[in-house]
Amino acid sequence: MFSRPTTVVLSAILPGLLLVPPALCAPIDDWNAIILAGSNHKFEGKYNLASQSFTKAVSFAEKQKLPDKCLPISLCRLAEVELITNDVKEADSHFERITNLIKTQKNTNKLDPQVNFWGAGLADAYESNHRAETRELCLKHACYLKTLVYGANHRECTDCLSKLADYYIDNGQTDKALKILSFREALMIKIFGKSADRFGDMLNDLALKCEKEHKNEQAKQLELAVINIAPTNIGSINAGLPAFYSFLGMNTLAEGKSAESKEYFQKAMRACRKIKGSLRKQWACKYLALLPASICPEKSEQKKLRLAQREYEQLLAINKAIPTTPDLQYDVYSKLAEVLFTQDVLQGTATQMPHVIECFKACIAIAQLPTSSYKNALPDLYTRLGCCQFYLHNFSDANKSFIKALELETDKKGYHTASVLFWWGDVLEHIKKSRLAAEKFNIAFEQASALPPAKRGTLLADLLQKAAIAAQEHGDQRKAQQLFKQSSVEIQLQKQLNTKLGPDFYHRMCSTGSKIQ
Repeated sequence: MFSRPTTVVLSAILPGLLLVPPALCAPIDDWNAIILAGSNHKFEGKYNLASQSFTKAVSFAEKQKLPDKCLPISLCRLAEVELITNDVKEADSHFERITNLIKTQKNTNKLDPQVNFWGAGLADAYESNHRAETRELCLKHACYLKTLVYGANHRECTDCLSKLADYYIDNGQTDKALKILSFREALMIKIFGKSADRFGDMLNDLALKCEKEHKNEQAKQLELAVINIAPTNIGSINAGLPAFYSFLGMNTLAEGKSAESKEYFQKAMRACRKIKGSLRKQWACKYLALLPASICPEKSEQKKLRLAQREYEQLLAINKAIPTTPDLQYDVYSKLAEVLFTQDVLQGTATQMPHVIECFKACIAIAQLPTSSYKNALPDLYTRLGCCQFYLHNFSDANKSFIKALELETDKKGYHTASVLFWWGDVLEHIKKSRLAAEKFNIAFEQASALPPAKRGTLLADLLQKAAIAAQEHGDQRKAQQLFKQSSVEIQLQKQLNTKLGPDFYHRMCSTGSKIQ
């Protein structure tokens, strides 16, 4: 293979190469080994050992003439482990040095992609640290690092700024949050260009979120900021003033500030009169449609139910003043009906029932419109109306409502038809019309039995339970026990199917479906 002279030369050189110590050949390899050991310890959850390894890597990088990337990477890895173990103070001691190194290397075009990678990892570690006493500091450092690593106009930066703003809102520092969000919007303009409504819509969404979370003062300050934007806005925000003022009326009403609430609702009514043209009405409806969901009444407290009632009634007045789309009014009417009905249930009275009936009739009138998206709700609305009319002993009107509900059902043998018959039978049972009630229950039972288990909800189980109670009242204990057992078996089947269909009359499923009782 080789000629003799070449072989002699190689044999003279190779022994000398083998005698050179490996550490002196490549100190970068030693550093990589230390970093790898630290990574393994971190992966195994041995954070104390990981910290020792990365500390050693920092010291080694400082003493040896290693590539520029080694020291910042070592510091980033060490600080990340310290953040994981909530030693924020120790991690913070490296922060200024890390950022200075990254800035210097960036300015001299020597920034290695690996430094960027581990800088981003450290930023994520800061962002993920939720220790209460250092949360603000960690978020600020995360924002700063992400700006260095990604550039200010990157989504990672804007998202991190949003989290910092959320922190300030959660802690009642809405003024600081607004400054952060304004800065974020300036970055968004550079990324996506100007948008007339983006900033105002974001503030409005945050206000609605705060209201749901009962952060009333933060919600108020955020919505006032939206209103300050509106006069000079050339987009849809300006047409949202009726909704924004209504929101503040609801907000202050919840705080017990009746006079201030009245003033805001009056401003909302005045703003309604300025909404002209189909496009501006469409914009106004967009914002008003968001308000009903922000009313979250506690259904076991009369005081909160009465508050929700007043808020829905004010919203209806605003909706009629523009006027808004009928479907939007439907939403408010249906929620108001539920609140009024629940008040009567809690009090054991029928005081609010006439108003409930008015709400259901208004919903029916809207659902019957050619352009309504609620046409499919008509059978259920007539069923509910019939139940309420029975409560007020308007038996003739109630029977007409149930007949209408059955007429409107397209599937005469389906679940919904059987449900109408169930509720009709229930109210007949209440007024001691036992024979007529039994007729309805029997037809409903026949239809429910013919349906597949997945399509009958708790109907069959509830009908069996009713039949068992009736047998018990008539002294037929044996039959009652058989029916109770069948009902129990059916309920267990429906639980396995995780049914969301009611009526769950006996509350054995804790169904989220609506129930009329």
